[in-house]
Amino acid sequence: MRNSFLAALLLLFSCFSHAAPKKEALVVGGGGEPSEERATIFDSSYGNTMDNLNSAKWNVVSFFDGGHIESQDLADEKTDGKNKPFYAQDFNSQLDSYIRQINDGTLKKDDQLLVSIMTHGWLQEGKEVTHKISTTDKEVDLDKLKKLRDLAEAKGVKLGILDMSCFSGATLKLGSDKTCVLSLATEDKVGYTTASEKLGYFMTPGSNLEEAFLKSRKDPKVINPGQPQISTKAGRRVMDETLFLRFSMEDELQFSMDQCHSSESAATQKLVKQLQDINSKSGSQNELIEKMKDSLNAYSLVKRKAQEAFSTSQKLNKEEVCFNFDSTSRNCMPFSAFENIWNNPLAKSRLSKKEITLFEKVRRSSDFSKWKKSREVYEENLKKLNSLYKQVAHAEKEAYDILYQEFSRTDNSPNPCRDFKI
Repeated sequence: MRNSFLAALLLLFSCFSHAAPKKEALVVGGGGEPSEERATIFDSSYGNTMDNLNSAKWNVVSFFDGGHIESQDLADEKTDGKNKPFYAQDFNSQLDSYIRQINDGTLKKDDQLLVSIMTHGWLQEGKEVTHKISTTDKEVDLDKLKKLRDLAEAKGVKLGILDMSCFSGATLKLGSDKTCVLSLATEDKVGYTTASEKLGYFMTPGSNLEEAFLKSRKDPKVINPGQPQISTKAGRRVMDETLFLRFSMEDELQFSMDQCHSSESAATQKLVKQLQDINSKSGSQNELIEKMKDSLNAYSLVKRKAQEAFSTSQKLNKEEVCFNFDSTSRNCMPFSAFENIWNNPLAKSRLSKKEITLFEKVRRSSDFSKWKKSREVYEENLKKLNSLYKQVAHAEKEAYDILYQEFSRTDNSPNPCRDFKI
């Protein structure tokens, strides 16, 4: 009886002697914002993320903002006054600290380390492994995360990286079968704070990173033209099948018409076939396919009109309209400069009678009329793109979720995003 009691006591002691895995988080952001503003565009994302991490009892190091009074107050509230401005040196020093902690065993196997970044980002350049982000004082690349990742994987520390900046797809390559990476945009697209706000909102205690990502991505109130991505095997497969849709999810002319896809393109037909096969397996009838084809066709048509009008206006808008104001002054301006001056009351009020006569003569010319008409057609169709790209984005969001669920269903490979618990 006594031996049984001692054995039970030893078992109980053994259970309490094994500490729960540590949960360490570095939350940074708010860099690169105009100094005259009272808050940053990242405040809601930061607040949502911090609320959930605090509720889940994470040990958080926060470097947020540096100069915006409302953002500073928010960060102080969420950290009990422990927040520091987001300076590049402090950011890199903290990453070095985590590297030391993993090396000396302070962070060990099965401990979790989260690095969450919500700030402005930049296109990948030169030999960068990842890309640069804006801190409060300067730009800094995220390449040190690779060293941190390699060490964490070697020592069994679970690492999660949330890059919520523009062009954050460049960081996705750090994802592996041991490390989870979420990016809120592809490597060539800007991100949207609505996506990071929702991700932070769904990172609830007890959830995992995959679950939070999928919920935030398919939220019906959010438009995600930046195409958020996840580094899981299923996520990479879906990205391969849907990435082409980014060319039809912009309200400007960033990409050329050659990159725009209609319902007849090979990439669209392949995606349609996959969705049809999934529908066939489930026996369901989904309106998504026709909605996606219609939105792609409408977007492609309007974008072509916008680009043709833009090209015409650019050809006509040359600095070939020259005139002499007096015997010593000769001026040459494009049509756009004439129009800007004419439509600016202050600038127009300073024109002499002779100058007004010259301006009126230019504005009556046939080339000027053609230029102005092409500009009006361009601007009219550009406005239409603003609503049409959202229709494509809604269809992309539905297609992404359907494909992800299907690919996950048959995937038994390691999933570090599902294993990373909030």
